[in-house]
Amino acid sequence: MKHRQGFVSNSSSSSFIVGFDKVPETVEEMHSCLFPGGDTTVQPYDSSMTSREVAEQVFSDLEPSKGVNALIEMFKDTYYDRAIYEETSALESKFLAEGLSYHEAWKKADDITKPKIVNVFNKFFEKHVGLKFHVFEYCDNDSVQGGILEHGGIFNNLPHMQISQH
Repeated sequence: MKHRQGFVSNSSSSSFIVGFDKVPETVEEMHSCLFPGGDTTVQPYDSSMTSREVAEQVFSDLEPSKGVNALIEMFKDTYYDRAIYEETSALESKFLAEGLSYHEAWKKADDITKPKIVNVFNKFFEKHVGLKFHVFEYCDNDSVQGGILEHGGIFNNLPHMQISQH
């Protein structure tokens, strides 16, 4: 379980695991993947970007694909699933009430729920066998553009998982 220490702001960041049938080789191909209906505007809040601007940014952020095992290893310590996060928190509280130290309670709760997290990822990857998976990370604290990319639903037309890092 990740615990934030120090000043906590209202900003958020998200990692996206995105599956492509064919990895886009041009901005135009990326645009077609992200926005199969053609040109549009992405406006989750007051500010906006054109779909072309989004495609350019996502294409420039495209890194080599990652294998399923590498992705699970990268994200197994995140609490992607809200229900699993809440279960872990409840178990941690229960173990603290039973007299375990904070570290012992956290470890025991994490040991119980971590396999469930891995199972969520496994089910996603089993459903999308044969795709090439890429990771993108966007943060609404970086810029207005970062907020649009994080919260604009830009990957809604592709198989993806959004892992919130709030």
